[in-house]
Amino acid sequence: MPIPVPDAVPTPRRLLRDVVFDRLVTAIGDGTLEFGERLNDDQLVAWLGVSRTPVREAIAKLAELGLVEIEANRYTRVVTPTAELFEDCSTTILGLWSLAATRGVATMRDADVAEITRLAELRLSDGVVETPESIDAMFALFDVLMRAAGSPTLLACAEPVSRLTTVMFRRLAENSAYPWQLGASTTTSVAEGVARRDAEGVAGLLQRQSTALAPFFAAVRETGFYAAQA
Repeated sequence: MPIPVPDAVPTPRRLLRDVVFDRLVTAIGDGTLEFGERLNDDQLVAWLGVSRTPVREAIAKLAELGLVEIEANRYTRVVTPTAELFEDCSTTILGLWSLAATRGVATMRDADVAEITRLAELRLSDGVVETPESIDAMFALFDVLMRAAGSPTLLACAEPVSRLTTVMFRRLAENSAYPWQLGASTTTSVAEGVARRDAEGVAGLLQRQSTALAPFFAAVRETGFYAAQA
C-alpha cells in the first residue's frame, strides 16, 4: 500500500548539545551564572540533567564565542568582561550592522521589513527604561538585518561578537545602566529607514552610533560595572 503522507512537516529534532548551549547562554545572560564564575562539569550535569558529553560540547562552543574562558588543567569559567572589551565589541557589531544595511536594506523582502517593524515596536513597548527583554528585541531586529544581507561570511563573523555583546548589554540593562532614550530613538530611526529601503541612511546612522555612545562608554568605565583592563 502507498505510504501515507503526514499532515504536517515534522519539527527537526534539536541536538542535546544545542539545547544545553542555549540554556547556558541564557544563564550567563540573566546572571544565573555570574561573570568569572567557575564551571564544574559535575555540577552542570546535575543541574541540567544531561550527560557529560553535551555539557562539554556546549562549553567548547561557548569558549569559541568568547563567553567562556578555558585554561587547560586550571579553570573553565564564565568570561569577565572589561570596559575595553565591551566598547570594542559594541563598536565592532555596529560596524557589521552598518555593512549589512548597505548590502541588504535596499532589496529587503516585505516580510523582513514587517518583522523589523514588529521587533521595533516590541522593543519600545515598555517605553520607560531599558530591560533585558528590550535588549533581546533589539538584537533580534538586527539579526533580521544581518540575514537580509545574504552573506554567510558576514553572519559567521558576526555571531561571536553578537552573542557576547548581547550578554553584556543585557547585564547593563538589568542594572538600568543603558540610556533608554538613545536606544529608543535609534531603533525608531532604523525601523523607519528600513521601511523606506534607505540603505545609505540606515548604514550611516549605525556608523555614527559609536560616536553617540562615547559618553555611555565613559560612564561604564566610571561606574566600574565593567572594570578597566589591568
